[in-house]
Amino acid sequence: MQPSPSAEQLLLKSLSQGERTAFWQLWMPYQDYFYHCCLTWMDGNITDAQDALSEATLKAWDQLFLHADKITNLKAWLTRFTHNLCMDIHREHGRKAIGVDNIEETASQIEVLIFLLESPESALIPSSLRPVARTFSPEWG
Repeated sequence: MQPSPSAEQLLLKSLSQGERTAFWQLWMPYQDYFYHCCLTWMDGNITDAQDALSEATLKAWDQLFLHADKITNLKAWLTRFTHNLCMDIHREHGRKAIGVDNIEETASQIEVLIFLLESPESALIPSSLRPVARTFSPEWG
């Protein structure tokens, strides 16, 4: 159950004065709402939504008390906070993704690598041993 606006303001004031336990009284009424928001913002990926919500909880724990005395609409503030965090996660995932700009060029590079390997067995023999191996095994090249 959400606290009344006046009770919420009292909790925010307590939080700004260092009463960190007020955080949970402020966060918990909105937690399910934020989970559903995270689920939407993380494109329906349950694991990513749960991770985002956990990260949002931890970061809100660190940040909310710093801004609590200036917040007039807690739900809006926490929603924007959580949304920004989800977008940061998306950007981070995008940086980790490996893109291919030119598929034809990449395919030709793969063909060159395949051509350089004379056989599957030659891939396993270190290059320093290949001349010796060729003298004993003619099928290797």
